[in-house]
Amino acid sequence: MKHSKKRITLILAIGFISTFGIIGCSSKPTQDEISQLDNVRSEISSLQQRKSILEQERATFSQSIAVKEAQLTQCQNDKTAVKEKLHQ
Repeated sequence: MKHSKKRITLILAIGFISTFGIIGCSSKPTQDEISQLDNVRSEISSLQQRKSILEQERATFSQSIAVKEAQLTQCQNDKTAVKEKLHQ
């Protein structure tokens, strides 16, 4: 009987400690967590801006490459035409 009462007392004590431990925990973020979140948000914003800039640069380079390829094709066509005229 004494062992049973000790077990019940121990279980109740653990239950009370657990309950008060849970109640004592705050669900609000700490100032440090808020600061870290602000830093992450700032970094995300900066990276998104950088991404936009790089996408614009990529579009510019792609357009430039297309122009250069068109010029190269025209040069190759001109070269072929000149060779044909020289062989005639």
